[in-house]
Amino acid sequence: MWFGPGFLSDPRNPETREDTLSGKYGPKPKRVLEEHPDAECSWYMPLFHCSCGNFSSKDAVVISDGGKTLYRPSMRCDLCHGKMWEIIEPPDYLPCPKCGHEMRYGVTVMWD
Repeated sequence: MWFGPGFLSDPRNPETREDTLSGKYGPKPKRVLEEHPDAECSWYMPLFHCSCGNFSSKDAVVISDGGKTLYRPSMRCDLCHGKMWEIIEPPDYLPCPKCGHEMRYGVTVMWD
């Protein structure tokens, strides 16, 4: 499971803006960026956690203008379809939602 920012996360990256306006990240961020063409648009891969224990991540963008967040991604759980919450830093212990054993993670650099 990958999560976090990358080189594409620069808010001035034209590729991220073009992908958002083409609908790659869904209709809502596309609409927000069309309504706020001067807003900053940054790519990242957020990590989400559900109350059922599932973890998941996805390609997404965050859109902000003048320090105000206009769009932040959300996610529904693949297992129970409940609302998931974004985790900024994972906890020290991550139990596997399938078997309950500890999932290990490491910090790595992903070259976009």
